Amino acid sequence: MLKQPNSTYYFATFALVALLPWLISPAQAERADRHAQVVIEADKYAKMDLLRQEYELLGAVSLTKGSLAIKAVRAEVKQTPEGYYQAVAFGAAAERARFTQRRDIPGESIEGQADRLEYSSKNDTIKLVGNAKLRRLRGSVVADEASGDVISYDNLGEVLNMNSAVPSSAAASSPRVRIVLTPPGTPASASK
Repeated sequence: MLKQPNSTYYFATFALVALLPWLISPAQAERADRHAQVVIEADKYAKMDLLRQEYELLGAVSLTKGSLAIKAVRAEVKQTPEGYYQAVAFGAAAERARFTQRRDIPGESIEGQADRLEYSSKNDTIKLVGNAKLRRLRGSVVADEASGDVISYDNLGEVLNMNSAVPSSAAASSPRVRIVLTPPGTPASASK
């Protein structure tokens, strides 16, 4: 007698199929970004600890590295002894932290927003924490989008890992991980 697969099997299969376009896409963020200098600006405040290679910025913070642009209300940046950068960018109630980056595919880009962004130049990853949303754009048209409480985006491997928040009480509603995929060549308005 054949054993019926459980719901975990169906969820794992759905997650794999849903993420397939992200996983098999050969393009990455622009390769030139890897060797670009980091430029950090802020409107109100900047503190530089040169001994520890730590920087704290406040007020309309902008961090750019090639086509990667991170915008936030506040940011903490650290340079590792190996020369890599780690940045934590914070949003506010009215304005979440966000990023954009062009991809090697002409006309495509990735953009995301969350309460907090954690960027690592060593691993070329961005972790979006709290009310996280990530979208892949073809020109100005949304091709794919994902949302959850935490999204980790591995730029080198083109892999997304998403988690929903665990409710703190029985009365809290459980947020869900959500993925919307648009077939290539389909206008965004036809997919909704």
